[in-house]
Amino acid sequence: MQCPACGSELIRVVDSRRWIAGSSGMVRRRRWCMACGAEWVTWEEWDGRVPRRSARALDRADHQGE
Repeated sequence: MQCPACGSELIRVVDSRRWIAGSSGMVRRRRWCMACGAEWVTWEEWDGRVPRRSARALDRADHQGE
């Protein structure tokens, strides 16, 4: 994602809220550009499922402390 004001990719999500309607809904995300300070809101479709990490990613996370 790029900032609509300056085009920078240094973006931070300030707030995320789910808007549920039936079995699916939307996610509203407030975003902030760390380069120019611009703020804006994006809306994304959400199907109600929670993303899961793969077993490979979990295994790698477990071994990072060694």
